[in-house]
Amino acid sequence: MDGIVTRPAEEMSREELYELVWQTPMSKLGPQLATNGPGLAALCRKRQIPTPPLGYWQKKAVGRAPEMPPLPSFEPPQKTSPSIKPARGSGKPPVPASVPSRDAESVAELPPFDEDDESLDHMRALHPKVKAWVAEHRQLQESRRAENRQRSRDFWGGSLPHISDLTARDRYRFRVTSTLFRAIEKQGGQIGEAKLTGKVKFLVSGQELKCVIAEKMSRATKIMEGAGKWTALPHHHQTGLVSSGFLRVRFDTYVNGRSRDWIETPKKKMAIMLPDIVSAIIAAGPLLAEEARERAEWHRRYEQEQAERRERQRQLEIDHKRWCRFQEHANNWRERDRLMAFIDELRHRLQIEGDTAIEDRPLSEWIVWAEERIHALDPFQNGLKGFFEAINFD
Repeated sequence: MDGIVTRPAEEMSREELYELVWQTPMSKLGPQLATNGPGLAALCRKRQIPTPPLGYWQKKAVGRAPEMPPLPSFEPPQKTSPSIKPARGSGKPPVPASVPSRDAESVAELPPFDEDDESLDHMRALHPKVKAWVAEHRQLQESRRAENRQRSRDFWGGSLPHISDLTARDRYRFRVTSTLFRAIEKQGGQIGEAKLTGKVKFLVSGQELKCVIAEKMSRATKIMEGAGKWTALPHHHQTGLVSSGFLRVRFDTYVNGRSRDWIETPKKKMAIMLPDIVSAIIAAGPLLAEEARERAEWHRRYEQEQAERRERQRQLEIDHKRWCRFQEHANNWRERDRLMAFIDELRHRLQIEGDTAIEDRPLSEWIVWAEERIHALDPFQNGLKGFFEAINFD
């Protein structure tokens, strides 16, 4: 079914919708079918149409997408009463416990967020990594109290500022992070190092992806009383910045040469963006793995080229030494001819002047001594083969 579709999704058969949702992401397909991504995802669930899983489109872009599952037969669902959960203490009307995600790639929902709830009971179901943050904060509080107790017993007195309890914004960040962690693990990823500051390392497809899940900060235009009271951990943030009241998720690892950034807005909370974030994190694994393979291949080719360059350089040096020895032997050959002519002159003079002694040796022996030295200059002492063997030794 190619081209732009103008009929509403509600008017299409299950078979038609099944083909379309596996051809185009629902966020793009929805407006063509008189709906949006979440509405189309809800319709597919209602009509029992399988949809692409998390990371499908990123994997498809690199040729690694899973196969389309077959369209199952429709089975009428059993009628059940919807579960309704009111937001605690919010004074707002109850909302359905399950709300469709913005895409078929669903993520576990966040618990209802109540700014006025100061308890930590609702945080007992946090991911173990995030629970460790709560324990770390409590340990910091206890350490500070113990230090102040010790100071109160010392003669100089004075106490350090106490460490506040976790605020609503801190707990909100913890719940968002916990939900994200569990969604990543459900998709086969792993949670590596996770710091209280919000710096996290995900392990996907054997690759490390660094992220920051933290409050979006803004520069204060004036001194604001209690500007640091929104968090129990003000020392985690740069002085002079204040909370924007929204969370931010940012990739600190570049994928395909760029970073990714998700920032809440009044109309788009983090729960809506989590499916996109999870999808991007899971899809980043194969992309980073491919980049790692490309870097390894580039490094291998580079090392091979360097080895070939060094070998060419070595061969050039060997050839240069060989040529120098060739020239040296040629010079020795010319020098031998000149010296042999000189020996002939010495013998001629020996016949005229007679053989006398120099340092107890006759002149004839001195001439033989000189001939032996001249003979060592002959490059052909071992024949032509011996000559070339002599200039080719390493």
